[in-house]
Amino acid sequence: MALRILIVAHDFPPLNSSAARRPYSWARSWTDLGHEVHVLTTTKYAHDRLTDARQDMSGFTVHAVPYLPWARPSNVPSQPAAGVSADPAESGHGRWFDAVRRLTRGLRLGLGLFTEKTTLAYFPMLRAGRRLLAQHRFDLIVSTSGPDMCPMVGAGLTSGGAKWLSDYRDLWFDEFAVNRYAITTWFVNRLQSRLIRRADAVSTVSNGLAGYIERIAPGKVLVCYNGYLGEATPAAQTASIAKAQGEFRLVYTGTFYPEKRDPASFFAGLALLAQRTPELAARVHVDFYGPAEDWVRARMGQHILAGQVCFHGSVSYSESIAAQESADLLLFIDWMDDRADGVLTGKLFEYLASGRPILCFGSRANTEAARIITDCNAGQVAVSPQGVADMLAGALQGHWDTAPDLVRIRSFSRRAQAESLLATVGARTGLWI
Repeated sequence: MALRILIVAHDFPPLNSSAARRPYSWARSWTDLGHEVHVLTTTKYAHDRLTDARQDMSGFTVHAVPYLPWARPSNVPSQPAAGVSADPAESGHGRWFDAVRRLTRGLRLGLGLFTEKTTLAYFPMLRAGRRLLAQHRFDLIVSTSGPDMCPMVGAGLTSGGAKWLSDYRDLWFDEFAVNRYAITTWFVNRLQSRLIRRADAVSTVSNGLAGYIERIAPGKVLVCYNGYLGEATPAAQTASIAKAQGEFRLVYTGTFYPEKRDPASFFAGLALLAQRTPELAARVHVDFYGPAEDWVRARMGQHILAGQVCFHGSVSYSESIAAQESADLLLFIDWMDDRADGVLTGKLFEYLASGRPILCFGSRANTEAARIITDCNAGQVAVSPQGVADMLAGALQGHWDTAPDLVRIRSFSRRAQAESLLATVGARTGLWI
């Protein structure tokens, strides 16, 4: 039975982020399975983060809703005639806007949805969604959050009789927040708890996070890992990025958060390696791809590592994948707040698919991310600077023995996860799939 499905998501191509690839993979996979898919998303503006994602948009319909009349839209069409999004003329990283973002970061983190510009999209998205419901009978509505606006819109569209799956890439509880004010947490806890109870089913990105939602909505929660696009790499790829003779490249792609996804102890481990075996440490070069914030540089500055660490800033998705496949070793920094179980960045699954060995560093060896890496025989886990130094020494001397379990890794592809999610939602909600 073919379904008509509406996906409600702010993050969607041409936005270049792991968050955007999650709903995109659903739209692509469910369309390829023969379902009719519509995507309700926001217009992407020139000040948004990278909007250069090139993805196949053929077969499903994207409805982009403007919500900032004073802002200039990005010139990337959301539904190009040829079916593939094009590169924008500008990346939206104006220096003035980046400066404002840095200056207001603390306030924005503290107030959360009250200062998110995407909150202003609630009423425009709701009106556009209701117009769609007046034109079509949808069987399933899928909203994905953050931002908090998306489940609010999803809840507002349930009156048409469609089943509603509310997806949470991130949780809002205090242990998952970064520098959020208590009043914001109090309000969002109550809002999201009410929305979750209204949903027919709820999904999230890990078993650990599912456990938190089960307390609010027992029996409703499903797990859909973020996964990876494309195919898993069966063997090491030939390096596509030039490096010096004998150089050993570590690559990290993603974002840092102070004391939660924090590289401080990794830097300490690299410095310890330099004290123990300077001839090995001298071969190490670390490339960071993602926002290069001052506090991260300050952590590095506590050790004499400046010549070994390079910050490349935010790059395109294709550049990020190329960097991963060119690495001798991928660095995965696990979530370090011991109260929060199951935080899994989408980069983990890209790492698994790359075929490169992974050094996972965190505060515990038994997190869900660490278990996935070890279960797939894809790398090793360190929980102290001494452990980092020991494992780097072993990798540099060729002592690592990893033979990735490709069958297990392929179960984490975004297509496999999308197909499994839809089948499980159908069984849970009574849809005939």
